[in-house]
Amino acid sequence: MRGWTVMHAPAADEGISLAGMGIPPESMEAWNHLQGRLEGEQTPCYGKPQWTSNKAGDKAYAIAGCLACPVRAACAEFADINGETSGIWGGIDRSKGNP
Repeated sequence: MRGWTVMHAPAADEGISLAGMGIPPESMEAWNHLQGRLEGEQTPCYGKPQWTSNKAGDKAYAIAGCLACPVRAACAEFADINGETSGIWGGIDRSKGNP
C-alpha cells in the first residue's frame, strides 16, 4: 500500500517517550523525575476527574488530596517546567484565572 507505514511499538522496557512530540529537554528531565517517583506509588489523583474539574468543590477536594501525595513536589516541578495552565498539579490550581 502506497504511503503506508507501521507505527513504532515501543518495547516493554522503553516506557513513555515525549521526545518525539517536541518536548524540550528540560521538560523531559522533569517528566523522567516524576515518572521515577511514581514507580510503585499510588497517587490520590490517579483516574479521578476532580483534578481537572472547574468546580470549586472538586478543586478543593483535589488540593486537599495532594497534601498527602508522595510525589507532590515532583508533580509541581513538572507543571512549572511545562507551564501547565489547567487542573491541579502538586496541590496548586493551575487554571487560568483561577478563583
